[in-house]
Amino acid sequence: KRGLGTLSLTLQHGNSKLAAGAKLTLSGFRNGVDGDWVATRVNHNLSGGGYSTRVDAEIPKGR
Repeated sequence: KRGLGTLSLTLQHGNSKLAAGAKLTLSGFRNGVDGDWVATRVNHNLSGGGYSTRVDAEIPKGR
């Protein structure tokens, strides 16, 4: 199933602990999004607007 579901999200208050390969558990979104994901790409950005983190993720194998 890996790669059948993907998502991208931006954390307005960045998280320096996030890195590609991290296991994520999302909740409070909607059915189909809530659950386990694996980060495939993580970009950290520090600018005049503050620190943010963009995460691309996909459904892990077996979900």
